[in-house]
Amino acid sequence: MAAFLTFQFFAPLIAGIFAFVMGLAVLLVERKNVSYRYYFCTMAAVAVWSVFVAVFHVPQVAHDIWTVLHWVAGIFIAPAYLLFLITFPSVEHVVKLPLRLLIWGGAGLMAVAVLVWPENFVQYTVVDINEIPQLVVGPYVWILELFFPLYFLPGYFFAGRKLWRAYGRERAHILTGLFGLFVATTGALITNVTLAIHFGREFIWLGPIFAAMAPASLAYMLFGLREGRSRLFPSVALGGLVLLTLGYLTVTSETIEDFIFHAVLLVGVMLLAIFLVRTSLLEAADVRKFQDLSRRLQRYNEELKQADRMKTEFLNIVSHHLRTPLTHIKWALTELAQGSYGGKLVPQQQKLTKELLANNERLVTFIESLMDTSKIETGQIVLHKEKVDLEKLLWSTVKTFEKQAKAYYRVNIEKMPSTEKIPPLFVDKDAMRKVFENLLENALIYNKPGGKIYAKTHMHNNFIEIEVTDTGIGIPAADLARVGQKFFRSPLAKRDEAEGTGLGIFISRHILRLHGGDLHVESQEGKGTTVLVKLPIVE
Repeated sequence: MAAFLTFQFFAPLIAGIFAFVMGLAVLLVERKNVSYRYYFCTMAAVAVWSVFVAVFHVPQVAHDIWTVLHWVAGIFIAPAYLLFLITFPSVEHVVKLPLRLLIWGGAGLMAVAVLVWPENFVQYTVVDINEIPQLVVGPYVWILELFFPLYFLPGYFFAGRKLWRAYGRERAHILTGLFGLFVATTGALITNVTLAIHFGREFIWLGPIFAAMAPASLAYMLFGLREGRSRLFPSVALGGLVLLTLGYLTVTSETIEDFIFHAVLLVGVMLLAIFLVRTSLLEAADVRKFQDLSRRLQRYNEELKQADRMKTEFLNIVSHHLRTPLTHIKWALTELAQGSYGGKLVPQQQKLTKELLANNERLVTFIESLMDTSKIETGQIVLHKEKVDLEKLLWSTVKTFEKQAKAYYRVNIEKMPSTEKIPPLFVDKDAMRKVFENLLENALIYNKPGGKIYAKTHMHNNFIEIEVTDTGIGIPAADLARVGQKFFRSPLAKRDEAEGTGLGIFISRHILRLHGGDLHVESQEGKGTTVLVKLPIVE
């Protein structure tokens, strides 16, 4: 019975139990996930291998069987490990059936060869029945030694590629997990393959202890990447298991060399465990903060949407209720100015009537702009396209402004016909007229008495370009980026008390973008502004 109470027996056994429990715990989280299934397969193989390593260190057993089974169990870790690293954290690369058969088949052939011809790979020799036997290698042991890197290296390739493509928290999880995995696989291969083959059995029992890092590291990657939630269990379990093992070894060391070796391992694993736990705690705190912030932002966003809907509804109601009486007022003032209510008006009455009509027209224009803005925000603008001569439409719009420009604003509008033939475009005629009206109206409002407006069309790089240039107050360079925002008016416009709503460019830009075009504003303070409209020529 005392033969079973050795550390070399208990350490691999506990490591195997830990691997199996971790594999089962992960599988139960999501049994349909193929990555989780391969994780369980890997941990089950590690558990079986660890048990065989434990039994191998018990004297007076049939070591010929346990020696061979120890190597066979280790062989089947490799294919499960490779398939896991290909598929985690989701099936990014679908492992097709032929490749799966090749991966598992290669391991199966290697296992059969070791079982049938152990004398060509690894054998045992019994010196004393009360002692653990020595290992004796065969002539083809190099095939067994080469087998594991052939499976492990492609796994690291796939994992490294995912690390390269990841960023932020995902990259941190993969990097941390791969570091622990590298320590685990390297330690297990050195102690159970390289040292066992070339120097004997002394360090075989250390293999499962190193391998115990793998289930914790892989689980850390899986749980950490699962919906962004961190998991402390893999890190704490790994730290507790390995630290207890190495602590026992350090305390019971018989020589100073063993003490130093075990102490260095203890400190290294302790630092790794602290790093993993600290990372998990920080990420857990970050996740809680992020979730809280996300909920608050979602609530604020809903409140803003509700406020925006209420504002849009309010604008619709106000616009509709104001437009009708303003239209009646305009009709009444027009009839009054024409003398339909009992004779001609005296000059002072005519002047007052014209001013009232002008103010009424400005209010109607403003209401229409509000209604257009409301339609834009609610996506209610519908285009009715037809073939339109844009240059002709521009000149007809200019003509409607010429009288008002000279009489009221004392500004002259100059038409500059194109020297090229401008092809007609399929556009919404009324919408494009509104764009031209907005640009010409802005050019008038923000101009100076005695100023000029230049309107021209030309073609450039398969685009029809319309330019409206004024010699007005201009826009400060610092404010150019804000032109086109709702209700934005530059400080110069406010200082000079120029009329305007700050909606013309906003509405025009949206209409143009619905047609596949856009507009660009260039301006120099005190010298004027140019608005360039671009519309693509679509065959």
